[in-house]
Amino acid sequence: MPRVLFRSPLQEIAAEVAPGTTLLEAAESVGAQVGHSCGGVCACSTCHVWVKKGLESLSEPDDME
Repeated sequence: MPRVLFRSPLQEIAAEVAPGTTLLEAAESVGAQVGHSCGGVCACSTCHVWVKKGLESLSEPDDME
């Protein structure tokens, strides 16, 4: 199962997530604050993450992204 680590100046939270889980879904499942104004429907572009390791395991961005 993929492991995701969310880091911010205030917290560090790790999560084991099922393949196919979006980064926003993973963040919400563990209470990591990534910030999103639209409720996760790809309408506002306010949620941003930096992938430091494991980029090859992510799918290509789709039209919604």
